[in-house]
Amino acid sequence: MARITRPSMRKARGVGLVELMVTLLLGALITAGVISLFNANRQTFRLQDNLALAQETGSFALDFIARDLRRAGYPGDVFNSVGAFDTANTINDRVQVKNDVINGATVSVNYVDDQLAVIYQPDVFSAQTTCTGDAIPAGTAYISNRYWVRTTADGRERELVCQGFAVTTSGTAITGRTAIGQPQALISGVDSFQVLYGVDTTPTAIPGAGGGGCTDSANMPNIYVPGNLLQAAIDTGAAPPSCALPLTPIATVRSVRIALLVRTNADVDATVPAGLDYVLLDRRLHASNFAPVADGRIRRLFLTTVALRNTERVVR
Repeated sequence: MARITRPSMRKARGVGLVELMVTLLLGALITAGVISLFNANRQTFRLQDNLALAQETGSFALDFIARDLRRAGYPGDVFNSVGAFDTANTINDRVQVKNDVINGATVSVNYVDDQLAVIYQPDVFSAQTTCTGDAIPAGTAYISNRYWVRTTADGRERELVCQGFAVTTSGTAITGRTAIGQPQALISGVDSFQVLYGVDTTPTAIPGAGGGGCTDSANMPNIYVPGNLLQAAIDTGAAPPSCALPLTPIATVRSVRIALLVRTNADVDATVPAGLDYVLLDRRLHASNFAPVADGRIRRLFLTTVALRNTERVVR
């Protein structure tokens, strides 16, 4: 008969307290590492997603405005007696006071932006709608597309908006503007919108056929100035040729520079150096006087220069 042996007590015992604690510690370390890696990946994805969106919206806005600027002054000499810009609504340094909540504290910020109003005559090919896509009324002589920055209805963001206007004229004077549709937001998260005008202060005039009038050789701009200094730039430039009538500021604008400072939609825990400056053409934004740079968002600066294709060809 086979002998049955009982397992020894040593072989039958369970896991000891020390082994259990070591196992729990190793498990906790592995779990913490996985969670840390997950959070890092999530933060990286969030950062890249916000940066990509800021990059996309900033580029879109500049391309959108540049398209309008290439129409400015269309279709040419006769229309340019009115101008490529709606001068009454092309405004330098519009001040908007907005209360921002930064790190839990309410901070009053004076935002200073420019306003651009591009004017042109609609054609049968592509310019039958305003910048907002609204169809223009029948018989509209000219379109004025106006770009500016405003605070959203909930007060949480600033957005670049556009609205179209039907413009009526009498001779070289604008006699009326009728809003078409409602202002529409192009992009949000805009900290600053600045515009400079490239001016030719030394136009070269060539006498016209039979000695009548002068044609401008369309020199390149030799100075960039804000809208409120257009007249001063003309006054300090060279005297117009003897065959020319007195110059008007709009007649000497050859190109336009635009700058946009766009921020990410969300706080991405970005640390901004205290001495960081954002330079947008003629305006400098510094952390000491521009509180939103400390809100954990990343800013991206967008710049472009657009040559006016329909610039004044007659020196007036």
